[in-house]
This record gives sequence, C-alpha cells and structure tokens, in this order.
Amino acid sequence: MTALCLRYTDFIYLSESELLEILKQRNSDYVRRFMDNDRISAEEHLSFCRSLSKRPDLKYFYVTLNHEPFGIVDLRAETPDWSSAIGGNYTFGNQSLPMEKVYTTALLWLMEQVGLKTVHAHVKNDNLKVLMPVYIKPTPGMHIISKDEHQTYLETTLEPEPLRAYVTRFIQRHNLTIYFNQERWDVART
Repeated sequence: MTALCLRYTDFIYLSESELLEILKQRNSDYVRRFMDNDRISAEEHLSFCRSLSKRPDLKYFYVTLNHEPFGIVDLRAETPDWSSAIGGNYTFGNQSLPMEKVYTTALLWLMEQVGLKTVHAHVKNDNLKVLMPVYIKPTPGMHIISKDEHQTYLETTLEPEPLRAYVTRFIQRHNLTIYFNQERWDVART
C-alpha cells in the first residue's frame, strides 16, 4: 500500500497565496452549499486570517493530502482553557479519506496539546449524509444532542484511550504519516 502524507497547517503559518487558494475552495459551489454564510471577499478572508495570530480562542488548520488541498478543520474555544470548543470542518471534494476521521485526528492532537475535552458542532439538515459515519461506526464519545428544523447538534466527549485507538486504526488502515505544523506526529508516542 502506498504511504500517504496528511498535513495540518495552522493558518497563521500559511502564505497569502495559500490563503487565497483556500478562499477559492471555500467560495466554490461545492463547499458553500453546506455553509451558514455566503461568498467571502479576498479582503475579508485575508483580514480574518491575519487576525488569527492575535486570537488564542481560534484554531484553523489547512489540511493537505500528499501536498494536495483536502479541507479545513476549525475550532473556537468555548472556555478560556480550551477544555471545550465548537468545531467544524469541510472537505474540498476529495473523497479519498473520510473527513470525519481526518477531523477526529485533529481533535486527538488538540486534546493532547491544549487539554481539549468536549467539542460541540452542528450540521445543516440538508447535509446529514456527513453524519452517516456517526450512525454506522461512531467516533468514540460522539452523540447527537438535539435537532431543529435547520440543524442537527452534536457533542463529542474526548476520552483518550478509545479516541487514540480509533485514530490509530485510521492511520494504519490508510498507511498515513501525520504532520501538524511541519512536525511529524506519532499517535503511538503520545
């Protein structure tokens, strides 16, 4: 099996051209149909991205697979100590890996780095297909907490050992090497 390289790079380390490539993907019809807001201008996007270095409550990661754009993982702290956060993610259309597992890998890393314990999220009801992995083989600790006419709300309680085992199986199954901000991360050594 061919080895794959999955990289998570904090937006604060990206060049302007990389940020503009993300914006192009973010504004695509494929991605935008699942978002709560509409198109974003380059000026708005770059201003927001530049503000991230001064926002300890936000983490945005650009995810690439073998150096090709894959998607975004983002979290906003709900508590000053990062024990609870609101998470989100989206793929640029690449279906070669399940985004839910790419996202969960980032949650495990953040659990170890900043002590993240609980993550809340919501999914638009017209995009419930992304919840299929939750119903078929759930991420450890993830469950639906409520629904309304537009959104389904989730909560994930991060438990170190089940989450580590889940992510380890994902990494082994796809023969992945994982990097966070250019540093290789070995889930087994944490």
